[in-house]
Amino acid sequence: LFGGLAEGSSAGRKPSRSTTAASSQPSAAAAAASRPASNKGPESNKGYTRKTNSAISKLSGEARAKKLKEAQEYKEKANKCMEKGFMKTPDPVAATTFFKRAADCYQQAGEVRLERLYRIESANCNRLCGAWATAANDYTRAAELMMVSDDYDESNLRKEASLLHKKAAASWTEVNEKGKAAASQVAAALVLYDGDST
Repeated sequence: LFGGLAEGSSAGRKPSRSTTAASSQPSAAAAAASRPASNKGPESNKGYTRKTNSAISKLSGEARAKKLKEAQEYKEKANKCMEKGFMKTPDPVAATTFFKRAADCYQQAGEVRLERLYRIESANCNRLCGAWATAANDYTRAAELMMVSDDYDESNLRKEASLLHKKAAASWTEVNEKGKAAASQVAAALVLYDGDST
């Protein structure tokens, strides 16, 4: 009699254990699936960058308009520094400061395309000055911005982003930063690989 009850009670407990385990599996599987999605690297690059793009703009209204006006003033100063003329030679050292400030203003205003353009201008001036590490950082930032830009189609923006990463790698090489140069080369390859895998 007790043996039968023991068997019945144990039979009653086993399904509850398996039911509990089964009910916990979907949430564990969902958690496991969600973790790789955020750490996939190249496979999640597009989704990650689009998500970042939606949160880029930090200013609105009058504050944003003021920041855009400030950026325009920096652009004009930078362009004036790079003008050539009689008894006047370009001054990339001064220009890169103004280009960087313009890019920073556009970043705060959420202007992805304009920030990208002036990061590249800043990087080019830094190369002329021999400020290779700063140039590399500017090129890397521009490459990241390329991946959230909407003024290129998918294949072309990936090619452009790859070229910018390669320029960053070349700049790191100039200051013998072999590890950073290699990382930039890998980034250049991964951008293209992700494009081919979609």
